[in-house]
Amino acid sequence: MQQYNIDRVVREISKNIDEKIQRIGLMYRIFSRPKDEESLKKKILEKNYSKDGKKLQDLIGVRITLYFYDDVDLVREIFKKSELYINETVDPITDEEFKPERINLILKIPDEYLEEISLAVLDNYPSVDNTFELQ
Repeated sequence: MQQYNIDRVVREISKNIDEKIQRIGLMYRIFSRPKDEESLKKKILEKNYSKDGKKLQDLIGVRITLYFYDDVDLVREIFKKSELYINETVDPITDEEFKPERINLILKIPDEYLEEISLAVLDNYPSVDNTFELQ
């Protein structure tokens, strides 16, 4: 099977997220990546994702690194109010560990990219969801 290519979609999704955050004037960095085909296959097998069960949701991953803790809730609320928002998971922070707060939002891939994503990936990997992860 030919290697899929969704780099353009990843760039567009990342650009859209970047524009939303720029509007509120925060200091941040943004990183994005598509999961490569080898990682995709491995994770599907390891986590038992399936067409009719739980599906893989991080084909596309976007990470926002904020410089100030007070900005976390602001950015989180912006994306929770989006029509693309599905759900979130938050890793609790304890006094025993020093680590950043990790919040994962699951968002739908915008409709205008679904055909391209389907042709590249979803049609060949039915255990992959039409969502992406925003950390």
